[in-house]
Amino acid sequence: MANEPLSLSKANVRTLKQALNSVATNGRCAKADLVWLKREGLVGGTAGQSHITAKGHRIRQVLQCHEACQSKRSRLDSDGGESAGTEDVAIQLPDVLDRLARPRKDESRLLDAPHVAAARKFQVDLSRSGLRQRTTQSWSLASMARGGKGAGSPVSQEPVAMLDARDRVNKACVFVGPELSGLLIDICLYEKSLEIVEQERHWPKRSGKVVVSVALNALARYYGLTTAA
Repeated sequence: MANEPLSLSKANVRTLKQALNSVATNGRCAKADLVWLKREGLVGGTAGQSHITAKGHRIRQVLQCHEACQSKRSRLDSDGGESAGTEDVAIQLPDVLDRLARPRKDESRLLDAPHVAAARKFQVDLSRSGLRQRTTQSWSLASMARGGKGAGSPVSQEPVAMLDARDRVNKACVFVGPELSGLLIDICLYEKSLEIVEQERHWPKRSGKVVVSVALNALARYYGLTTAA
């Protein structure tokens, strides 16, 4: 039995984890659990002083990894990207926005706290949406919507948290409008410089930062961070 794979139901996964943790910590566990663990080759030794076998250690590591993944997924599903978490903190503003928010002495400040908060919120949803991996596909709003693909498509197989984030990106883009949302995506997702943005859109030099501030002002209004027109 020791070399055969375990067949576990959801009901006894918790029991297995608790029993292995008890043996690892105290060298003992409930008698019924000990008989089961020894039969599966997960524990050796006597009832008074048991130890986890190599197979038991591997199973315990798998259970710990599974628990960590489940915990992370639960946090993502519960906050829906609406509250700041450790993932949010790790995301840094693109250089363009950081410079506009913290200009040099000879430059004027174009971004205030609501603009920065809106940009970060948008970045978090972009990061969670998985859209960066879909760069070969169209950036039309319809292609980003959850309902834009059939049930048999790869999109339908993606995690719920990812699809929810994509919906939030889609709704923000609809509110801001196609021109400004495209600009925000170029800067917040692809981190393009203002020079590249201006060249691609054939804008006058040094005009991009003004349009960026307008776009972020609209985004901040959508998120309810400012009431400015």
